[in-house]
Amino acid sequence: MYISIDIGGSKGRIATFAGLTKSTLISIAYLPISDNYEFDIEKIFWGIESLTKGKKIDGIAIGLAGSVNDKNSGIINSANLKSWEGKNLTLKFASKYGCKVVIRNDTFMAGVAESEYEKINEDFLYINWGTGIGGSLVNFIEDGKVDIRATELGHQIIDPKSKLKCHCGQFGCLDSLVGGKSIEKIYHKKVLNLDLAEWDEVLEQMALGIVNAIVVYPVKYIVFGGGVAINQKDKIKKLEKLVAEKLKIVEVPKIKVTSMNDHGAIYGGLVMLKKLY
Repeated sequence: MYISIDIGGSKGRIATFAGLTKSTLISIAYLPISDNYEFDIEKIFWGIESLTKGKKIDGIAIGLAGSVNDKNSGIINSANLKSWEGKNLTLKFASKYGCKVVIRNDTFMAGVAESEYEKINEDFLYINWGTGIGGSLVNFIEDGKVDIRATELGHQIIDPKSKLKCHCGQFGCLDSLVGGKSIEKIYHKKVLNLDLAEWDEVLEQMALGIVNAIVVYPVKYIVFGGGVAINQKDKIKKLEKLVAEKLKIVEVPKIKVTSMNDHGAIYGGLVMLKKLY
């Protein structure tokens, strides 16, 4: 049995697989993440044990909402998982379950899944628009190989005069302006309750962030994941038009919402485990 875990800024997902293919999915469990490391870890352990019921675990993949260290053993900086920083998660999980453990940034994992299962064969940018904003750049190189790099897309400065301080310490980051948690703080309401004028403000800033990213690294496609995007597909269509209006120097990418719902990082973790065997 294999386990793939996605730890986001406010929600975690634990999936069990009988094998190393997507079709062998057994179950997915959801749990809240509170940014209390010890408490969160115990909830995850409890969730794993509830799902596996004592069965042997052959491998665990973990996608994390934050910058992963050079050893791929944990995160060094995270806007929403501050208490997780500096923890050796590879050691923690490997010593408890006695199996191989692979750790990457969550948007890296989602980018892996998109390239593996969606069969996009040209460079694309994956953007996770959820509690915060993250991204991964998927570059197709020779011989069918893929180079995937996690990016801190949400921490580009969109408004240098902004007084809104991001969790990363900067002011005026894209994340601090239009991340799901930030939207609730700015507008004092849930994302689903924004009116059209408020959405216009949010989409304008997101469009600027996309244009900034695309002029640095032009791609053919942008794939959105994350709760904000998945639940607002009509707004993503409007966003595509805004980007087309603003972007002049390079070709405008096609923008779509992932077909894997909020399971991209989970499926990407499975692909990474497959590479170990």
